[in-house]
Amino acid sequence: DYQCRSLVFRGWGTGEESFSYSTDSTRTPVIARPFRNVSAATPVNDSLVISAPGLNRTGSLAIAGSSEVYGGDIAIRQRWMSGLGGVVEVLYGYQHMRLNEDLSISSSTLELPNAIDVRDYFDAENEFHGGQIGLATRYREGCWSFNGLIKIAGGSMRRTAFREGSTTIGPPSTTTPEGLLVRGSNAGTVRDSTFGWVPELDATLGYRYTQNLDFTIGYHLVAMTDALQVSGMIDPQLAVNTDYPTGPASPSNGLRFDTFHVHGIHFGLQYVY
Repeated sequence: DYQCRSLVFRGWGTGEESFSYSTDSTRTPVIARPFRNVSAATPVNDSLVISAPGLNRTGSLAIAGSSEVYGGDIAIRQRWMSGLGGVVEVLYGYQHMRLNEDLSISSSTLELPNAIDVRDYFDAENEFHGGQIGLATRYREGCWSFNGLIKIAGGSMRRTAFREGSTTIGPPSTTTPEGLLVRGSNAGTVRDSTFGWVPELDATLGYRYTQNLDFTIGYHLVAMTDALQVSGMIDPQLAVNTDYPTGPASPSNGLRFDTFHVHGIHFGLQYVY
């Protein structure tokens, strides 16, 4: 009568996914980064020219970024109903999830006699802690089985945005703490907290190959609401005011939040004893 409750620990992660892009004057003669110049009375489209044969400029551009998401939970599962080869359990407990992203954009320009290095760096961190509640199901019919999970967690979402820029001109070398899209109007660290949700769905189909061994395939979805990503840290208009603090505060220091999703298909072996 008392064998109807279990304590389940889970941990998962996608690993760190990274990407990069680079080019230079030998492969791409004209390299430029566009932006919207709002330092003048009339806004105009402008660009940071990194390489251009007509201007006697040569240079290179490098872009690198990464994304990492992982989580885990502890839940008590209590049998709610059973029969006809199936079991439905109610689960409740603690949920954790973390999302980290970063992006670096660096350029180097040689315009004799000067070398100009410009760098923008963005880093976003999200950390969720909360309570969860949901349902877990198990059903078997002959050689086939189905496991399902649906739950939602609600709790504290802590977000951190870090933006840093730099421009180095020389010789002699002098460095200012402003890049192209990170300048005095938006550089630095911003932290805040809000209430967020982490819903999760999993559906797994299994086939019993032997008396104790099942092959499984399934679909998994987990989401994080009100998440901060690198894309939400960049001024959506690519606006730049080189005269700041005179005039508009651009690039904007504002942050944009959205729901982050992780979709996955999983394959596995399940040994039942």
